[in-house]
Amino acid sequence: MVEDIEKARHWRYFLLLEADFERSLRFVEPAPENAGTFSLEFLRQLLSACAQFEVLTRLWCEERAAPGSKLGNIGEIREAMFTREPYLSEAEVNLMTRNERVFPFRGWTADQPPVWWTAYNKVKHDPVKALAGATLANVRDALAALGLVAASYVGKANRIHPTRVFSIDWDF
Repeated sequence: MVEDIEKARHWRYFLLLEADFERSLRFVEPAPENAGTFSLEFLRQLLSACAQFEVLTRLWCEERAAPGSKLGNIGEIREAMFTREPYLSEAEVNLMTRNERVFPFRGWTADQPPVWWTAYNKVKHDPVKALAGATLANVRDALAALGLVAASYVGKANRIHPTRVFSIDWDF
């Protein structure tokens, strides 16, 4: 039974974004040699996934990590998240289509955001010139990051349907 309708909606939205990604995998196999494949569809997915990631990380931080803290940019969000969960850089998601482990926060430092976040910022500000950053790998990693945060924020009781592409076992 759902405990919190609003949190369940965030989970449903993640599942919608995941379903869009799953549909795109009918055309682009999620193999390493296709990681750099870019498209307008991946652009749309990257923008949507990262915008929702920012929304949910702020909510997660306000609820768990840093109530009342300034969360003005991704660096401040990272600081709040990693202060509360120092092992977050090793959080992993399994891409079930390939049984591939994805570590969306690995390498994220105070000075260097994840590659997928940098690509998002570039396409957000100039989608035509930065289209090459809207890749299969960046969408995969952004969705993996969103899935981790969504799963943690909404809680098990509000995950009304399971994921289809990603296996998310990490619970922080």
